[in-house]
Amino acid sequence: MAMNDVLGQLERPQADTFDRTRKLYLVPLVFLPREVPQELDALVDNYWQQTGDQLRNLQKKLGPVNRVYHEMAAEEGEGILTFLDHSGQKSASVVRSLCEQGAVLERTEDMDLLGENIDWGNCLSVIMTPKVYEFVSGHYRDTLAARWAQIAARIDKTLPTDGAGVLFVRSDHAIQFPPGIQVFYVSPPALDEIQRWLRERASRPGTGEEGKEENRPDA
Repeated sequence: MAMNDVLGQLERPQADTFDRTRKLYLVPLVFLPREVPQELDALVDNYWQQTGDQLRNLQKKLGPVNRVYHEMAAEEGEGILTFLDHSGQKSASVVRSLCEQGAVLERTEDMDLLGENIDWGNCLSVIMTPKVYEFVSGHYRDTLAARWAQIAARIDKTLPTDGAGVLFVRSDHAIQFPPGIQVFYVSPPALDEIQRWLRERASRPGTGEEGKEENRPDA
């Protein structure tokens, strides 16, 4: 049998089959220096403007967003927006816009597990000996893996059938999304510009940034 004959026998997915699939739009959070220069701040503002535009286009093509999830959001409802505002995360404007359009802002993380992971991470910054570092880093990795698993379970439990959600999360996450959820990556051009700016700053001699990770989350 010719290859064209085999391909011709393959059934094309029906449009309504795709419509019934749960969808998740993945928006990467960016991590910035504690002191953000004006040039970088402008790039971040542009990133979130482009992110909002891409999410609006996705909703026009694939349907409205029903649920919103955000890394480190361990509060309920309005408490999440308060947390985003007080922590200076610029994702707050996009999240608020989605909620005004009817999306439900879900508690995404377990407070105790998140707090434990943060505590282990803070301990890593003051350790002096390899033996203690190995011990603490093991607990940090374990609690981080548990956070990713908990987030996946939370999304699976709360994302409606036929629904669409948005997850704001760091790009190096290790979340294993449940079967049956179609994931769409939101990656505006400004994200590459931010990453290029950070790489150039880190490689610039005399900045004191060589080899250091940028450690302030800015959504």
